[in-house]
Amino acid sequence: DVSPRRYGEEPTTDEIYGVDDLQDEVDLDLVNYVFENGVPLLTICRGTQVTNVALGGTLLQHMDEPHRHHVATVRFDENADELGLSNPEVQASCYHHQILEELGRGVVPIAHAAEGHVEAVRYDSAKNWAFGLQWHPEDNFDEDQAQLEIVRTFVDVARG
Repeated sequence: DVSPRRYGEEPTTDEIYGVDDLQDEVDLDLVNYVFENGVPLLTICRGTQVTNVALGGTLLQHMDEPHRHHVATVRFDENADELGLSNPEVQASCYHHQILEELGRGVVPIAHAAEGHVEAVRYDSAKNWAFGLQWHPEDNFDEDQAQLEIVRTFVDVARG
């Protein structure tokens, strides 16, 4: 988990785990480098949370009903075509207990979970193609073609 201190809060739950200040610092620096240099970006799970924090956002420290080992339908409100999706619905394989709370600068929600929280974002402040997912597309790409479509699109964009 990202240290709550990185977004101006003290820990409010015993559910926070694996906080590593050095890892947070490296990850935040990497996000800043990517944004400053226009590198294409696809963030996944913690990466989406770190990027939101790097852009001034906050996280809900622990969900009432965590999405650990949770697969659910997520429907894109917009940008499905930019992610290479042939269908705006995906079966999201989630392993998170935290979610984006206050969105950072230029973090735009583009897909939500059935419970209403943000599951995918577009980073408008990026100089290049930049999206974030709260789930793990690598978990079920062999069962849900959409997951592979997202990753293929990112690879194609990154190739230039």
